[in-house]
Amino acid sequence: MEQKPKLFGKKWTTYEEQMLLEELQNNMPIQDIAKRHDRSVGGVQSRIHELIYKMSTQNTSIKEIMQKTKLNEDEINEIIKFQHHKALNKPSSNKDNLDILHKEIKALNDRIDKLELLIKTVLLK
Repeated sequence: MEQKPKLFGKKWTTYEEQMLLEELQNNMPIQDIAKRHDRSVGGVQSRIHELIYKMSTQNTSIKEIMQKTKLNEDEINEIIKFQHHKALNKPSSNKDNLDILHKEIKALNDRIDKLELLIKTVLLK
């Protein structure tokens, strides 16, 4: 049974991402990049896709993304399309859910306050 790389599934650092882009610019093969970072080939490819999407959302030109990743325009557009779809269908985080709940609770409290005021007004007549 093949052993997983040491950093399999671990978060990538900003430094590692910068190194990855430099390695791609220097035409280093994905297998060598994976070994150097102690990650799987799939993990490296996945990070490349995420970086491409991130660059696209930061208005980096396709030409610049092509220079940094050595991928062609069609490949980049396909990756951006896929990553965008993935981002749209990503479940919300717990923080997002908490923010929504806090807003709903505040709205309910406001309604309760209005109802209490209405009840007091009716009872005083």
